[in-house]
Amino acid sequence: MKSLFQSFLSDDFKELYFCPSKEDKTAIVPESYDFRVAHKECASPVMFQGDCSSAYALTLASMISDRLCLSTGKRNPISPQHVISCDVDINEGCKKGYVQRAFDFHSRNGFYNETCMPYALGAFVNCSQKCNTTIEEGRRVSKICGIDLQEQIKREIVLNGPVIAALEIHSDFLTYKSGIYSADFAKYVYAGGHVVKVIGWDEDKDSKRKYWIIENTWGEDWGEKGTAKIEIQDKDDLHISQIALAVVVEGKKEEKKPKKDETTEKTNQTTTT
Repeated sequence: MKSLFQSFLSDDFKELYFCPSKEDKTAIVPESYDFRVAHKECASPVMFQGDCSSAYALTLASMISDRLCLSTGKRNPISPQHVISCDVDINEGCKKGYVQRAFDFHSRNGFYNETCMPYALGAFVNCSQKCNTTIEEGRRVSKICGIDLQEQIKREIVLNGPVIAALEIHSDFLTYKSGIYSADFAKYVYAGGHVVKVIGWDEDKDSKRKYWIIENTWGEDWGEKGTAKIEIQDKDDLHISQIALAVVVEGKKEEKKPKKDETTEKTNQTTTT
């Protein structure tokens, strides 16, 4: 298990800038939110990393896919295998990786479709097998940014889609099944790092405990069909509230404009004449 927890947000937070939503004071943050409900048509399926420490690549590809869908109105799944197989500068494939550096690789080399270069679950895929064309909509993805504090993270999710956060892994989290998870700090804490996609938040009606809704990369057989509820605590919620990463997608989905009434147009022309 130790070998699977080698995914990190960044190796140099100094290079990050804050997301534009940090300064947006107009967005209303609801009491509860779930991206899967709000934008069912854009929610990516839960992924299974298999025998590969690839959460950094999987969560990034999933988040970009979600956000591009919000912008373009159509799903076009991004391939995480492209980074795992071809990025050899800083990231180390299935051994270790950083979300920020994986994004830097995508921005330099383009985004490939998942169907063209599917995830291999840890099996070796030669970089020469990569696709010849990149996803055209990828040009909308301009940069990666950071967001901190609970309310700001929530605002970013509501405005632009899921974000990626670090998660400290305690041994009891491996057997999580359902309910609101609060770490048992007496349990073993795995060294290294793990990242997850944060897709929403809510509050339990009976206990009044507030929690994040996170999507993991351990398949649908783990947790609540691949997701978990992590208790939101002021001092420590396993690092989720400290900082999250997101990508900035330029442009919003264009609304369909009503067609001109040609009959009315002809009538207006006749009246003018």
